[in-house]
Formats: sequence, structure tokens, C-alpha cells
Amino acid sequence: ILSSGSLEDFLKITERFEIDIAEFREMAKQVAEKQLLGGSLEDFLKITERFEIDIQQPEFKDIFTAATLFCRVEINDPVISELISNDLTELDLKRLFVLVQEKSPEWQDEQTIAGPFQAGAETFGYKRMLEYIKRDNLSLHDAVHTFRDVLELFRASGLGESEFYGQVLQQVRMDDREYSEGTAHHHLNAIAQTANKNVAEVIGKVQEYKEIERLQELAKTFSSPQAVFASWINLKRYSELEQLLGQTEVFDELKKLKAEGKEALYKYIETLAFHPDSKVNMSAVIQFWREPESFLAAEASHTPYEVHNRKKPSNYINMPNLDLTASELRDALVEGKMDGLSAFTPLEIHYIIPMEEIKQEPLPDLVNKALGSNKKGIEGVARNSKKLFSELGKLLKPHGLSVVDYIQGKVLPEGIDLSHQIETLLYDRDFGMERPLVKTREFVARISRKSDPEGAIAGDDTVNCMPFGDGKNTVYTFNPNTAQFVIRLVKGDGKERTIAQSVLTKDMNVKVPIPDLITKLQQEGGHLEDILPADILSTAPVYVACDNVEVTPNYSDEKHQQIIETIFRDFFREYMSRYATKEGLDTKKMPIGQGYTDALSQLPIEMNTFAPQAPVSYSDKTGPNVYMLDLTSEKGLDLIWQKDIKESEVRKRTEVALPKIKGLGYLTFEDTLKVGYIEGKAYSDNQSLMQFLFNVENGLIAKDINNSAKDRPNMSLKYTDGNGQMRGYLLSWEGKLADENVENNAEEFFGQPCVYIIDVASDKENRMAGGRLIQGFAELYKRNYLDKGNAVPIFAQAREATSYQIVKQQLNKLGKDAGFNFELVELPTYEVGEDVMHPIIIRPTSTRT
Repeated sequence: ILSSGSLEDFLKITERFEIDIAEFREMAKQVAEKQLLGGSLEDFLKITERFEIDIQQPEFKDIFTAATLFCRVEINDPVISELISNDLTELDLKRLFVLVQEKSPEWQDEQTIAGPFQAGAETFGYKRMLEYIKRDNLSLHDAVHTFRDVLELFRASGLGESEFYGQVLQQVRMDDREYSEGTAHHHLNAIAQTANKNVAEVIGKVQEYKEIERLQELAKTFSSPQAVFASWINLKRYSELEQLLGQTEVFDELKKLKAEGKEALYKYIETLAFHPDSKVNMSAVIQFWREPESFLAAEASHTPYEVHNRKKPSNYINMPNLDLTASELRDALVEGKMDGLSAFTPLEIHYIIPMEEIKQEPLPDLVNKALGSNKKGIEGVARNSKKLFSELGKLLKPHGLSVVDYIQGKVLPEGIDLSHQIETLLYDRDFGMERPLVKTREFVARISRKSDPEGAIAGDDTVNCMPFGDGKNTVYTFNPNTAQFVIRLVKGDGKERTIAQSVLTKDMNVKVPIPDLITKLQQEGGHLEDILPADILSTAPVYVACDNVEVTPNYSDEKHQQIIETIFRDFFREYMSRYATKEGLDTKKMPIGQGYTDALSQLPIEMNTFAPQAPVSYSDKTGPNVYMLDLTSEKGLDLIWQKDIKESEVRKRTEVALPKIKGLGYLTFEDTLKVGYIEGKAYSDNQSLMQFLFNVENGLIAKDINNSAKDRPNMSLKYTDGNGQMRGYLLSWEGKLADENVENNAEEFFGQPCVYIIDVASDKENRMAGGRLIQGFAELYKRNYLDKGNAVPIFAQAREATSYQIVKQQLNKLGKDAGFNFELVELPTYEVGEDVMHPIIIRPTSTRT
């Protein structure tokens, strides 16, 4: 309890049980240091005072100095101020940097904070880097997370360290103008992430467009690459030039694309390239279009290589015997084939919200004014006072009040607050009264379709660490368990500007702290079945979760923070009211990751036990705690004056009816965690046969996308027992035979269509699972293929001790039931661990008479 920083709870317990707190002094000292380096001087002083820790000890001198320099702690206490060191050398600063890395939670983020800062310090020096990051309204994360990209600009400049710092970074630091991305630091981040660092190449291409005056005008400044970096003004001018050139090149190419009849791809590329608010990397746009295979394999910033390598969508096009290409995967996205596959239903709500405080009369008085009085001959100001009276009566009656009672001041039962509902009716646009004239703004909240390019560049809008083209963003774009949620401000000209953005996932409560789960899986080589409780296999509600909430820096003030929280709460209450039952969602709460969250940080905190159904490579929701948004609360909803809800019709995939075998269901990407758990139990005796969680997830997602894109049936099944627990699965898909064993020993089948069974597994505790899955598969195979005259062969790699024997025993029965004769083609066996594997092709040869 003390180590978590909860001093009051610690003192209550030690007092209650008469525990001497002196023995905890050393731990208290460590906690105090952590609180100080976390930015809380007040908590530091509370702890040191309570435990009688002498803060004038020599070792605290470094702590206080590091807190002011690296953690931006303002110290006005004269005693402490005397302890802070000045005139520090580079070696002193490097030593303090090591100290904050050890003791400050924020500085322990190697990928996005400590690593980029240290790389900058090794180039420009610690003193200069500390000067560069010191700015009001600039978080440490936003100051340094793209600094490796800034260093790429430095290397391209050909300048020395002092020249580049003085001509660019120092000028950025002194620039106090407001940019669309936020501060000058945010604007530099956007330039560093998107700019073509080959200046000579850009200048050369400009000469090809002599007829475009704006291009030539911008290019006049740059006689050499060094001229680009002669000043911050020149670098901004170069960025504008490069963006315009990229758009010009794209425009020329787009004409050809439109002529080819690829309208959906044309519109998608056009939105990316010519977006009015986002500085999108033009090279990434071209790569997405022309080289989709390279785009899908792009590396991810701030993510360990081995983690991203397992999850990047280029894996989807390399699944065994699955005929999904990179261009087909890209087109499935832009043509809307993934929209119906997405775990989320698109929804859009427009809000009108007042931007200034309103001195409002008490609600009963306003209701009286709206309704008027027939007896007194006073006409109500409501558009339709009879309708308003009727609706208010329906609202109040269940609580024992009439409208007259309410107007006369009778109170509602204790614990009942209807003020928001009454106000909503009072100002209803059809029958209520006019709202008072005050300044309002329109906001749009939206869960995007997968095919909406606005969702793919939401990270560019908020200048965060997932711009278009970065591998993290690509994973989010193609993983059907994720969606982009954005809040946009409608400007005076009717155009929209993103002010807040979140990556949504559908999560399971795995009932194990997420940091512990990650540690055991990644560092200790554990398997899901050893870590998670068995009840994750049960049917239970899933949670809509936010990875975090990123806010455009210009809209991070208190008023907009309040608006963002209000919109979040109202939007997801509306989402739950429409889709929770159909999508199996928990309607009461919504976990939000704490990592780099710019809003909603005042929400209650709960232990983080929430993991995505289909995990992603990078997440800001991996810490020990999450913020929890209470969706049952009406807090802040009275801020909303008006809203218009726009539901979207998305055609979900429909499959043929399941065989009438009890417990069978279709297996999809939403079953990823459950399949990973069962796989570990099924192959506990031979782990060499395991696909492991990332391969399972990639296979489930890839076959679902391919089926949707090519209108193929889902041939994968799961078996759930009478208690609602998933006990087994059969993973299968239609594709083309590309197996080396087939090529060498049954060449006539190589490259031909097949139904591939990649895995059949059960948890061994339910003997019926395997048989029912194979029986169900046989029935689906008959309905989807044989009954339609498509005698596509089945390919499987069967385990000698289990599935191979079942197939041999059931082959004749399968043929009898299906009305076909089958030929079993056996290929050379091979060993995996201690198991003998039998590659087999089951080919329908003729119809039985």
C-alpha cells in the first residue's frame, strides 16, 4: 500500500494494528523520491515529514536538482532551493539522467521518452536538450517522442551540431506562434515525421513542374540542401514545398487511377493526399497505393521489433495456403469489404454545446414559463405546450409527482435526479422552448468505418506517435478488433478539425494484471493456459476500451477537457443503448489507458485487467491501472444543448446456417484469446505443434478478411459446452495449395484451390469436442462446396495419434453422408517433436449412386 503512494491508507492500517512505522522508513524514502520525480512536491513533503526523513541529506541534492531539470517540478521552498545544484557539467547532467531513469516512472519509457531524449543528448548535449524540451503547454512525451526523426533531419542537413541547434531547434524553442498541430514543437514533429529527407531529389523534381508558379516560388529559396536548414522559416517553407510537390505528383497519377475504374481507391488516396488539416507523409501514401506489400510490412516507431514483427499485417498475406495478396488486402479495406467485418458499428453524433456560462433560472420556474397558465391567461413560450406537458408528466409520474407538483416545488424522492431529462424535454426542438442566446460550437463525434480514410489519418490530426505509414497505425487500420473514435470541432466555414482521438478495442476482463500477463508471456515464456483463469473461455460481456485519449494541443484547456469528457460519456451511452445487446457489451463502464492520455485523467482509477480480444503490437493501455468512465452516470450531460444521431447501415456478413449439432458456432478473430488458451492445453504434450497466440490471431484475421473480400464461406468452427465454456476449435479456410510437400509429391494439386484445415484442438477435458467439430466441418463442406458442384479437395496435416485416426475412420461415413466417393492421397510423413504428422489430401472423386 505504501509503495503505491497511498500514505493515508498506510497510516490507517498501521495505526489500527499498532504497527511501528519506523521500520518502513527506507521504503517511505523511496516512495517520496518517486512522488517528487513524478511531479508532486506536496506528496514528497507529506511523506518525508510523517516519517521524519531529513530532506537535507546530501543524496537529496541530486533528487531535487533532477526533479527541477528533468521532471519540471517547480520548487519555491527556500530550504530546498538552497539544495539545488547550478552550473552543472555535461557529465553531471548525464549522471542525473541515469538517476531519473531509475526512479521516475515517466522516464522509464524507453521507446518514446528516454530513448529519443538520450539520442538527442548524445548529439546536441544534455544541456541543450533540457533547454529544448522546456516549454509551457508541451508534455515531455510531445517534446521528444519524434526526436529520432528530428535527428534524421539533422543528418540530412549536412550541418554541424551547433549550427543545426542554433538555426533550427533554438528557433523552434523561441517560436511562440500557434500552429494547427499545436506549438512550434508539434509543428516540427509533423515535419520530421513526413518530410522527404533527400532535399536534392525534391529540388530536382520541382524543376519538372515549371508551369506551377507556387512550386517555383517556394523553390527559389533553396539553392542547396544546406539552405533548407539555414533557419526554422526555411525548413517550414521546404515542408510546404515538399507537400505541394507530393500532391502534384499524386494528382498526375490519380488521373490514371480514375481511368482504370478504381473509384474507391481513387477517393481514398485523394483524401489522404489533399487533406486540408493533416500533414500526411506523401511517400507513405504512394507506397500504400503502389507498393502495398512494403506498406503492410512497415516498421513501427516506439515498438520493439520482435513484437511488431509478429503483428504487422504483412503476416496476413503469408499464411499457409491462403491466397490473399497485398493489393487484395488493401482493396478489401478501401472498398468497404472490411466494414461488415469490424467489431464496431459506425456511429456519428453532432452536438451543440454552449461555450460560455449561462445564468439560468431554476428548472421549475422555466417549466412554468414554458407551459404558461390557462387559468391566468398566460400563454406558454413552448412550441407545443400540450406536448411538453404530456412528456413531462410521463417522466415524473413513475416517481410520484405530477407536473403541477414539480412546478410548485415538491421534491423528487431521495437519490432521484431528473434534471437532465427535464432540461432535454424543456428545450426539445419540436415542442420545447427556445434556448437562451449564447455562443455555441458544434462538435462531431464519430466511430469511423474501416474504409473511411479519415480514420487512418486521425493520428496525423493530433500529431501523435501513430501517423499514417507508421507500422502501429497500419496494425490498427487492418485489425478488425480496432476502430478510430474522433471528436471534431466544426469551424466557422463548415470544415471539421479533429480535437481528440482514441483507438478503440473490444476487451475481455482476463482478471490478471496486464503488466504481469505481459511479463510472463514475453520474458518468462509462459502460455495463456498457465496464466489466465479458465473462465475466460466462458461467454461473458466484453468491454469497449480506449487505448488512450490524445488531444490536439490547441484544445487541451479546461473548457475543452470538460467538453471532451461529456461527449465521451454521452456518445458511448448512446452506443450501448443501440448495440450492447447485439455485440455482447458491458454497458456500465469503459476502461481507458493512462499512457499519454491528454484528457479524462480525473476519472476514477481501477486495476488494469483488460486485454483486447485480438491484441495489437503497441498499446498505451499496458500499465497497472486504467481510468474508468462510468457510463451509468449523467455527469456533465446537461452541457449538451442539442444532438443529432446518425446511424450507419453496415451489411454484416451472413453465413449458411450452422449444422444442427449442439454447441457449434463460427470461429472468428474475436475468439483469439480463447483459441490461444485452448491451444496451450491441447498441445501441452508437444509444444512444437503450437501456432502460438500471434500466429493464431494472424490466421483468424487473415481468413476473415479473405472470406469477406472474396465472398467465401467461414469454414472455421468452435465448440462450446453446456456451461457456456469454449472447449475446442477447428481452424480452416479456403485458399490455394502452396505447400512444399505437395509441390514435391503431388504436383497436380499444387497451386489449385483447396479447403485447408490448419488446426483441430480441444482442451482434453471434453471428449465430444473434436468429434463434433469434425462432424460439423463435414456438414459445412457439403453445403458450401459439394452441394454447389464444387469438388474442391481438403488438405490437412493430421497428427498420427489423434486427428489422422479420426479421419481414416470417418472417411467412409463422410462420403456416405455427403453422397460422394472420396480418395485419400497420403504424402510423406514428417516428425514434429515426438509426433508423426500425416499430410493428406481428401479429394471428392465421384457422386455415389
